[in-house]
Amino acid sequence: MKKATLKDIAQAANVSIATVSNVLNDRHHKVSQETVAQIQALAQELQYMPNLNAKALVTKASRLVSVLFYSGGRDFNYSDPFVASLLEGIERIARQENYYILLHNIESLEAVHQVRRQWAFAGHIVVGCDAHMAAAMIESISEPLVFIDTYLTAQGQALVEASDHVQLLNSKDYDLAYAGVELLARSQGLDLAFLSYPFDPDQVGVIQARYAGANAAYQAAGGQGDLPIYLNTKLDDLIKDLSNYRGLMVTADVLAMELVKVSQSQLGQWGPDRRLMSFDNIPYLQYLATEVNTIDLNQVHKGEEAMASLSRVLSSGQTAHDQRQQYIPANLINKNLSLEGSTSHD
Repeated sequence: MKKATLKDIAQAANVSIATVSNVLNDRHHKVSQETVAQIQALAQELQYMPNLNAKALVTKASRLVSVLFYSGGRDFNYSDPFVASLLEGIERIARQENYYILLHNIESLEAVHQVRRQWAFAGHIVVGCDAHMAAAMIESISEPLVFIDTYLTAQGQALVEASDHVQLLNSKDYDLAYAGVELLARSQGLDLAFLSYPFDPDQVGVIQARYAGANAAYQAAGGQGDLPIYLNTKLDDLIKDLSNYRGLMVTADVLAMELVKVSQSQLGQWGPDRRLMSFDNIPYLQYLATEVNTIDLNQVHKGEEAMASLSRVLSSGQTAHDQRQQYIPANLINKNLSLEGSTSHD
């Protein structure tokens, strides 16, 4: 189907292109209500879509925001519940503030600049970015940036402090993992392990912060050495050793669910006395027969706050110093450990 233009609407309404443009851009104080209604109805009927890039060039003001998910060369799944929750929050505020969003999966700085060359963006929301790439983006991108679940080196933090257009929005991953393992240790003893996606312990990031917090709690409870680490890429190793553990801290609910299903498939059961603590509080947990204690990161709210923060910067022109680093409150949900209730972590 041919894309409708302003000219098509103007011809159908028997008015000038300028009149159509004025109506569709809310500049119709000199146009009759009957004509306004006719043009709006035709635009809907013809499925007219404005050219955001052309509009940005004319008005010098874009309403387009990129949401960039960093994959680092790994397969990226937009249907992941974590991603869906973030997008729900971002889209809700974007619609409220009259912004459009464009999703893109990025692996390199060049990929970011390539998409920037193709579209005129007002600003960017970047999710789960590598510390070095985040620093390079801060140095090379002039539009406002909001980073979600992104940790920076000291050099990167200095760049944020020196900028007026960058914000960081995280959960307190270290503290939350510490609290989770502290509960596991009190309930299950010290036969504990940590299950995660692959990560580089010498870098900074979400998983690194979670393992550091979990390991600190394990050692504070009397654990000898470091908390054992297992990776999802070698899940069979954990299944083989599973009888050694009464509790596991898992870095994501979807990974905890995978562990339970593989255990049931290969061992015939999960183990009634074994306990899990993981992150995200995804809705799918309710369909799992095994209860999973989880840390609700309020991802929808995190997405809302990211878009709201970006909108504030775009309106004011700069980020307030006390808003450059924000932490979203989370809730530790205890379902079957010896201590009952939920603990809030601001």
